[in-house]
Amino acid sequence: MSGTPSLRRKGNSGVFADWLTRDLFAPFLGDPVAVVASSGLPESLRAIVTRVVRSTRLWRRERSEVARELVSHFAEGLDAGRSADELESDFGDLASAARLIRRAKLRSRHWSWHTWRRACQAVALALIACTAAWCAFAVPYFSRAPSIVRNFAAEFNASIAAGPGERVAWPEYLTALREVASEQMELSARRLPDGMASWDCRSPRDDGWDETRAFLVRHAEAVKSIRRGASIPTMGCAVSNAVDPGLLEVIKLRTPSSATLFATAATEENPMLVGVLLPQLGELRMMARLLSADLHRAVEDEDAADAGANLSAMIGLATHATQSQFLIGDMVGHAILALTMERLLETLADHPGLLSDDNLRDLAHCLASFAGGGRLALRLEGERAMFLDVLQRLYSDDGRGDGRPTHSGMWNVMWSMASDGSAIGPFGPSRDSAVGIVVGPVVAAVSASRREMLREYDRYAGIAQRQHATPRWLRTSRAVDDAIDDATVSLSYRVRYGLLLTVFPQLDRTTEAIDQVEQRRDATLAAIALELHHRRHGSYPSSLDELQPGLLPTMPVDRFDGKPLRYLLREGRPVLYSIGADRFDNAGTPPETGREDAARQWQPATPRPLRDGPGAGKLPSPPPSGDWVLYPPAKGPPAKRVPESNMDG
Repeated sequence: MSGTPSLRRKGNSGVFADWLTRDLFAPFLGDPVAVVASSGLPESLRAIVTRVVRSTRLWRRERSEVARELVSHFAEGLDAGRSADELESDFGDLASAARLIRRAKLRSRHWSWHTWRRACQAVALALIACTAAWCAFAVPYFSRAPSIVRNFAAEFNASIAAGPGERVAWPEYLTALREVASEQMELSARRLPDGMASWDCRSPRDDGWDETRAFLVRHAEAVKSIRRGASIPTMGCAVSNAVDPGLLEVIKLRTPSSATLFATAATEENPMLVGVLLPQLGELRMMARLLSADLHRAVEDEDAADAGANLSAMIGLATHATQSQFLIGDMVGHAILALTMERLLETLADHPGLLSDDNLRDLAHCLASFAGGGRLALRLEGERAMFLDVLQRLYSDDGRGDGRPTHSGMWNVMWSMASDGSAIGPFGPSRDSAVGIVVGPVVAAVSASRREMLREYDRYAGIAQRQHATPRWLRTSRAVDDAIDDATVSLSYRVRYGLLLTVFPQLDRTTEAIDQVEQRRDATLAAIALELHHRRHGSYPSSLDELQPGLLPTMPVDRFDGKPLRYLLREGRPVLYSIGADRFDNAGTPPETGREDAARQWQPATPRPLRDGPGAGKLPSPPPSGDWVLYPPAKGPPAKRVPESNMDG
C-alpha cells in the first residue's frame, strides 16, 4: 500500500514518461561501452567484447545485454583460474560468434518487429520487381519510334480536288463572306434570346425582321454569290491544320479577336487528321441560314425565282458540307438539308402557289438524289482514316500491321488531341515531364497493341453499320452503346482500350439523326407530290396510293412501325405524320407544346438505364403521347429580341 500514494503523486505525465522510457525508447537505451569499461577485465578481453558487441549490429539495449553476458562469461573464467590468453583462444572466431549472437537476439524480439520486418522485405521485393518490370517496359517504349508512312490529309485533298480547268465553289463563297463580314460583326452584337444574330431571323414573325430584311437587300450580291457557288459541283476547300487564308481574312473582318486564335498555326505538310480545322462547315451553316432568311424575303415579295433559287442553293450547300469526308461534315450537310426541307414545307403550306411545277419537280429531284439517292449512308471512312492516322503516329510498326505505343508518339498524339493546345493526361506541358516518363511505359504496356486496337475499332464500326442497315422499326436496342457498355464493365478493358473509347464517335445517335433526316425527306417528297396532284386535279387525293407511280415513285414508310406514312385531310388540307416515339397512332395530334421534338426521338422498346449525366442509372423518360407531324410543319412562337438592358447578362 505504501507504493500507491507515490504513483498517484506521479500523475499521468509521470506514467506516460515511464512508458516512453520502458517501452517505446527501450531499444535505444543502454550504454554497452560503459558496461565494458566498468567490467574490470583485462584489455585483451575487453577488446574481444567490444568487437563482438559492435559486430552484432543490434539495438543499443541489446548490445548492452550482450556486453554484460560476455563480461560475465569472461569473469567466470578468470575466477575459475584460467588465464586471459586461454579464454581468448577458446572463444573462437569473433565474426562467427557475433553472427550467432545476432541471430539469437533477433529471434527473441517481439512478434510485431518480425511482422514489420517481413512487410518491409515484401515492399522491397515489390519495388525491385516493379523496377525490373518498368525497365522491361521502358526499353521498347523509349527505343522505338512511330513510322508515319501515310499522309491522309493529302489523300483526302486529292479525292476532293477539282479536275483541270474545273471551277470550284469556295472562291464564290469567300466573295459573299467578305461582303457581309464587316456589317455582320456590328449586327451580330444584337442577338435574340436563342443566340441568333439580328440578321438571322427565322421568319418575318420574329422580332427584328425589318432589320434582317434591310440587311438582305443591301447584300443581294452576296446572296447571289452564294447561289453561284452552290451550283458548282465541287467545293474545293482543302483539309489542313491551318485556316484557309481567304477565310482568315473574313474572320479578321468579322471578329478581329478571334482571328489571332487561327493565325498562329503554320500549315503542316502532313498534319494529323485529329488536328485539322474545318471552319468551312460553320460558314456553310451560316450561309444556309442567310439563304433561309432570304427565302422569307422572297416569299414576302412573291418572288418565285429567288425562292426556288434559294432552296436549290441550300441543297447545294448541304452537298458541299458532305464533301469534307468526315462524319461531322455529313452531319452538317444533313442539318442544312433538314433546314431546307423545313423551309420548303413552310412555303408549300403557307404559299402553295408560289413555286412553279418546274421548281417543285427540280427540288424533288435534288432531294431524292442527295448523296447519291436512296438511303443516306453512315460513312465512316473519314473516322477510320483519322483513327489509322492516330495509330501510325502513336505506335511503332513491326512491318506486319502491329506495334506498341512509343514515347514520342504518345506525347505527340496527346498534344495534338488537346483542345487548348497543351498536352493532356500524365504528359503535362513537357515531353520530358517526370510523370510522363514514369507513367508512359506502364500505359504502353497495359494498352492494346496496334492490331488489337484497330480490330476492336472495326468491330464497333461493323456493329454500327449493321444497326444502320436495320430498319428503325426492327431495331431492339442501341447496339453500339450496348456493346460498349457491356465491354466497359471490365476495368481492364477500359484501361486496355482507353484510346479507342476516347475517340470513338456516338454512332447510335448519328444513325438516329440520319433516320430523322430520311423521314423528313420522304415526307417532303410526298408533300410536293400532293401539291402537284392538287394543281392537276383541283383536290388532294384520298390516299397516298393515288400519287403512285407518276408523282411519288415509292411509298414513304413510317420509320417507327414500317407501315406507310400516315396521311389524312384535315379541314381540306393534307397532313402527313409519323406515329412517333410512343408508337401509337394519335390521328395526327402532336404532343403537348414544348415536347414536339421528343415525339421523333427513337427509344428501344426496352431501354437500358442511362450511362451518365444527372439521370445516370435511371431509365430514360418515356416518350410523350402524340404523333410526329411532318406536314404542315409546326410553327414555334416568334423570337423576341433581348432588351438592351439585359444584353450583358
